[in-house]
Amino acid sequence: MTSDILTQFSALPPRETAGSSSSNRFDYQKNWSICHFLELHQDGKDYLVVFDHHEDTVVFDHRTMPDSACFYQVKSKKSGNWTIARLAKCKGEDHESSILRKIYSNYECFPEFAVRLAFISNQGISTKDRKSGKKVVVSRLRFDEMHLDEKTICSNALESKHKSYSDLSGLRLFEFERTLLTVEDHVAQTKGKLSEFFENLFPTETINIGLAYKTIFDEVRRKTNFEHAESSGHYPIVNKSLSKDRFNEMLSVMVGQRSNDQRWSDASQILLNEGCNGLALKGIKNAWNQIIIEEMDSGNEQFQEFSKLVRSVVESKTGSGDVTIIALAKEIREELSTTESWLFGVTKIAAMICREVTKDEQLQEVG
Repeated sequence: MTSDILTQFSALPPRETAGSSSSNRFDYQKNWSICHFLELHQDGKDYLVVFDHHEDTVVFDHRTMPDSACFYQVKSKKSGNWTIARLAKCKGEDHESSILRKIYSNYECFPEFAVRLAFISNQGISTKDRKSGKKVVVSRLRFDEMHLDEKTICSNALESKHKSYSDLSGLRLFEFERTLLTVEDHVAQTKGKLSEFFENLFPTETINIGLAYKTIFDEVRRKTNFEHAESSGHYPIVNKSLSKDRFNEMLSVMVGQRSNDQRWSDASQILLNEGCNGLALKGIKNAWNQIIIEEMDSGNEQFQEFSKLVRSVVESKTGSGDVTIIALAKEIREELSTTESWLFGVTKIAAMICREVTKDEQLQEVG
């Protein structure tokens, strides 16, 4: 079930259609998004994070029935502080081109549920002190806290030249926030955040942080870069978003199970008992290592679908003590099309079967 809010949000074409195609350059934005939803997840809040649709990152307060949304525009800056005048500056005569104008357009499109319009950057903002009027550099600034002169700059920047009336009440939702994520080291910092996340929520688990980061980053990149074939700009929300439930599914692959070393120890013992020789065992182990990576790639739909097939076959053979892993792998491969058999050889299928039979508990024999 999808709420009217999500339907409205996904149906309205975004203001910029080139964002997804050029977003490969914007790894900084993706890493900020990862750090942000890690905080949401650790706080136990429900959420739905949408990537590069109407804004760089949009966070709804519920995955299916939200009441509100926060809009985040994320921009890195090599040096120097931001100013209100810079945020309000247009490109030439294009009145709609200013950063402030673009952020504010989210309120104009969705006034019923927009509750925050935030500009995020690695640099601070130079602003007039509200009382003294002196220049100060701050890391956080809300519209209500601005000096009257700078409030006027914002209002003037948003006054429409083409409308008889401009609704500026949404300015109270605007705020500037400096993030600690640096341009030079944002990847390492995000991995550090991820390490802290696992230490806090799963203190007894041993996690490959590099592999976990790659899996999460690839998922965010896939969501960010998704572009619908239709020119209307209508995006099925699932293709551009990551929910709390979906992230829990990803985490379940990384944690909460016996270690891969423990599982391979069981699998190799089963294979040896079935008469598997050393060379074959080495090949299956190599395939096993590759499958660990593929299991965490939700974008590899062909692998995910084939995994379901292997799982169903293994479940159907439970209790059949006369079927070996290699024989079952050959049986599955014989039913594949030419293309599928090229992608999934007997060795890889055998490794996938081993992953299935050692998933939940130690097994001493096939079935």
